Amino acid sequence: MLRESDRQDGIVCVKVGENGYADVILGELGAVQTVGSCNIELLGNGSRAELDGIYAAADSQEQDLNYRIGFTGKESQGAIVVKGALAGQARKALKSTIDFIKGAAGAKGREEETVLVLSDKVINLSAPLLLCGEDNVEGEHATSTGKPDEAKLYYRMSRGLSETEAKKLIVEASFTPLLNK
Repeated sequence: MLRESDRQDGIVCVKVGENGYADVILGELGAVQTVGSCNIELLGNGSRAELDGIYAAADSQEQDLNYRIGFTGKESQGAIVVKGALAGQARKALKSTIDFIKGAAGAKGREEETVLVLSDKVINLSAPLLLCGEDNVEGEHATSTGKPDEAKLYYRMSRGLSETEAKKLIVEASFTPLLNK
């Protein structure tokens, strides 16, 4: 549970001590303008964190998201996994950072984002960043952006769904693992 002291100027801040674990789930859904930020610090040796996020924006909604995991503890492990959907003339910027700080020997971090684009008019900016101030670390980052698979759309529409309903179902299926968590 986050305490008021865990928030700094609207930023969710989490500090994880030795052998500790943090599991943060963020949902950015439906606001006209969203600014979201989460900073996790893996301070202790053997500390671990998972930051999972989902977002959806449509019409002329705007989202500016900034997620970071800083690795200080030896053999710390962290992951940022984000899934999103954009429709209409929505605009989204996600900056996700894995930051290996001197002293984090043996640390492992990864970040990934999957964006489902439902309109040719959306603006999507994905900026994964991997910073490395330590030699002996493992880091991965990836972003994938695409439209719904035409075969999946056709299959659902051939079962009586409209195109809009079929797209909603595909988005829901993409979000389900995080929603279940």
